[in-house]
Amino acid sequence: MKKIAIILSITFPIFCSSQTIQFDDREVPYSIYMGFINTFKVLPAVGEDSNELNISCVNCQLEKIESTDKGYLVFNIKPENGFKQAQLRISDKNEVLLKEENFQISRLPAPDVFLGEIMNGGVFNKENLKLRVGYSPEVTLKFTIELVSWEVTIENRTYSGQSDNFTHEALMAINNIKKDQTLYVICNVKDDVTGIYRKLGAEFKSK
Repeated sequence: MKKIAIILSITFPIFCSSQTIQFDDREVPYSIYMGFINTFKVLPAVGEDSNELNISCVNCQLEKIESTDKGYLVFNIKPENGFKQAQLRISDKNEVLLKEENFQISRLPAPDVFLGEIMNGGVFNKENLKLRVGYSPEVTLKFTIELVSWEVTIENRTYSGQSDNFTHEALMAINNIKKDQTLYVICNVKDDVTGIYRKLGAEFKSK
């Protein structure tokens, strides 16, 4: 069987951010996300004419991008609503199956709040008090979520500020927090992909 390389990129419609995945033979299918432009490239095997390849998708729609990149065929793949899985199929001009790839159709999970490298619910380190919003390492897509404002509550005393920087007053209070005391955080964030604002809550324990 001829080898065909498939490279998947997840791209975002509002700003340029993507991740390229070289497919391997792992058993767990890769995810494609609802509401995003999922772009993939197909590099034909040596001696194979790209124009003679038949590419189809089950439970998804394909949009061929006319411009090619160094011999690649470029497509957008859009998952259809109501399905949990999709399959990409590549055949030659004689309808001989050359490659198939399964996808898990997923919705991008809600982002989480981090204090330094510690995720919501963890024990934070006072040496790293950078507040941020993002995804755990299990979510391989990386893009920026704007942290618009925040509130921090310690022992019924609340501090507030803008962006991802704690005020001097808030930093003093956090640094003086007692062992095993809880730090409560509320973040107002903007999803740069959809433009939607949301409020995220988190809590952290002190060492």
